[in-house]
Amino acid sequence: MQIALADVSKFVKVNPTMVGEVSNPVTMDRGHVPTPDGLLSTEIFGNTTKDRSRKYGYIDLGGHYLQPIVYKNLKRLDRRIDGIISGQIKVRIDKNGTMVEDENGQCGIEFIYKNWDKIKYAKNNSSIRNERIELFDNNSKNELFTTAWVVSPAMFRDVNLQNSGSGKISYHEVNNLYSRLIRLVAMVRQDSSFITMMYNRQFMIQSTLVEIYNFYKGLIEKKNGLIRKNLLGKSVDYGARLVITTPTYNVNSYKDTDIDFYHAGVPLANCCSLFTPFILGWVKNFFRRELEVGADKYPVKNKKTGELEYIKLKDPMGYYNEERIKKMLDHFIFSYDGRFDKIILPTEDMDKNPRYMVFSGKALNASDDIKTPGTAISNRHMTLTDLFFMAAVDVCSDKYVYITRYPMTDYLGVFPIGIHVSSTHNTMPVEIHGKVYKHYPIINPNLPKSEVASEFIDTLRFQNVYLKVIGGDYDRQHCQFCAVMLNSPIG
Repeated sequence: MQIALADVSKFVKVNPTMVGEVSNPVTMDRGHVPTPDGLLSTEIFGNTTKDRSRKYGYIDLGGHYLQPIVYKNLKRLDRRIDGIISGQIKVRIDKNGTMVEDENGQCGIEFIYKNWDKIKYAKNNSSIRNERIELFDNNSKNELFTTAWVVSPAMFRDVNLQNSGSGKISYHEVNNLYSRLIRLVAMVRQDSSFITMMYNRQFMIQSTLVEIYNFYKGLIEKKNGLIRKNLLGKSVDYGARLVITTPTYNVNSYKDTDIDFYHAGVPLANCCSLFTPFILGWVKNFFRRELEVGADKYPVKNKKTGELEYIKLKDPMGYYNEERIKKMLDHFIFSYDGRFDKIILPTEDMDKNPRYMVFSGKALNASDDIKTPGTAISNRHMTLTDLFFMAAVDVCSDKYVYITRYPMTDYLGVFPIGIHVSSTHNTMPVEIHGKVYKHYPIINPNLPKSEVASEFIDTLRFQNVYLKVIGGDYDRQHCQFCAVMLNSPIG
């Protein structure tokens, strides 16, 4: 995310009706009445919720002070800055623009401001150091320094009068920092005759500005910050947040790749969650078609002889109702070790003698343009992966997802794209009921449950040409994967 320094003094001047001066460190008068020029003033911040959430205040600092982010970067370039501002270290500026300690030199924040254009810092091979220097070079003096400080709207730091009857009033913690800032500014204005004390108070003003900055910075950064909670962590109906990884190209021709310019590889589980209503409908129709028609004579293989025999099902559609299908779908999505679970047949003795659906299909040889039959796969039971993969491929064939990379800085940060259903790492071409699946998941029902999760692709993949547009990368070394949000158009 890119940020820019604001000219605070200009902000105050161009918004005279929305920004009033706060000059009183006392918040409340007797009777819990806000002071007219204080931090909770109704004259400055208004009476209504709308006004108190939109109107700002400002504190006249009575001098020039570094913007907190500038001060923090300057301190990392020169550790003597605290001593120079507080009057403990005196310096002069040599012909190269370097501040050299000198007992006959000068000090204080005003000295730094007046000589800012003369002070120079040399770049070197450190990219971080060079970025800090560029921050100084790319902004004007009025943006790097400020003579005023903005006070946030009162609604976000208002007083809690709920326990005022007992004499206990709860003040927001940031009000204490604002009050301290106002008091320090007043002290510098009232008595500047004692130079050493003045420098120390100016240093305290600079430090208080940094404290206020750090307070608000802490509200928006990291995992518990406002950005992550309200944007990246926002729950979106039929949406998913995924990490992107590079597509694989272990094929002989670009025509054989599963990921092309028009399709993104979306994990099977996420396809199921993105298009849940469609998946549920497809699976319900599948059971009706497969089980209901031949409920009296459903073919299965005998466990001992392996020969085909027929069994009678017990109310298959009553068993596989929408509630049970939804539980199966949730189990597949959230239980990684259960994705190869077999699909049971509803019979009279299913608790004692469970019987399972048999897979109906055949593998094909990809080397012969998917025409020559290969190894049969009808000799194993059907699993949840089989069921939901076929459902997802059919459902997603004519649908798109919106890929959004946060933070979205421009219109290129979101784009629609078709769907390729990604399942297991290893796939093969399969024909089922006359339909060919070029990338059907290879399923081993005998695999230990602890190893099932590692068989699946659970990251988003798309063509590398999209990376520059969204500002993403695959830098594994620095773990700078790009988190994206998928959102289906059906929500």
